[in-house]
Amino acid sequence: GVAIRLSLYGHMICFLNCHLPAHMENANQRLDTFEKILEMQQFPGTKSPSILDHDVLFWFGDLNFRIESHGIHFIREAIDGKRLHLLWDKDQLNIAKKKEKFLEGFEEGSLNFKPTYKFDLNSDLYDTRAPKILLGFNGK
Repeated sequence: GVAIRLSLYGHMICFLNCHLPAHMENANQRLDTFEKILEMQQFPGTKSPSILDHDVLFWFGDLNFRIESHGIHFIREAIDGKRLHLLWDKDQLNIAKKKEKFLEGFEEGSLNFKPTYKFDLNSDLYDTRAPKILLGFNGK
């Protein structure tokens, strides 16, 4: 992870970009990696010595969180029917925010864009090569 911080009118702001481990089964590794980034990014001798001490934190990057427990058919129908809210409860990051203390206080806007994953070359069709496509809101 890479962090940039600044003071804007007396408010300490931090921008954190990271690339977390991919694949459905690595949700816990993503959380461990993010927690390690938070522990390692320190700013000693300042009024905001750690990332979470800032007044505002923007966390972004290729976070790789996926949608759990829904079959691909359900996911595609929700996307095609523009009912993305049906996927929200199974988003791995939303699930983790309810369980992990270090994620308390993180907020995000509603997800009003299609989940991202691999697309067929030069198209807006999801990867049609294999039936095991697992989608997620990776652009968070």
